[in-house]
Amino acid sequence: MANAPRLVELAVVPSLAKELASQIDGAVAGKSQIVALTTNTVTATTGTLPTPDGTTTIANAATPTVVELLDLCMELKAKVDAIRTALKA
Repeated sequence: MANAPRLVELAVVPSLAKELASQIDGAVAGKSQIVALTTNTVTATTGTLPTPDGTTTIANAATPTVVELLDLCMELKAKVDAIRTALKA
């Protein structure tokens, strides 16, 4: 019921805030789509995958290299994983 205090802060009457928070929590818990989110594991049989560091540099956007695109993919995967984790929390 973490939503109830915030609803009270927004000047929602406490009894109504409690009911709204309960409905919000129930709606989120009931979403099978959120529960069904699973990790996407990426492995390499040869070589080492780049470690996401929050940045991607593509020297020439017209002709990105395979390494640059792989780095971008790993950065995006890290962001998707973070979103998934936040949704499941």
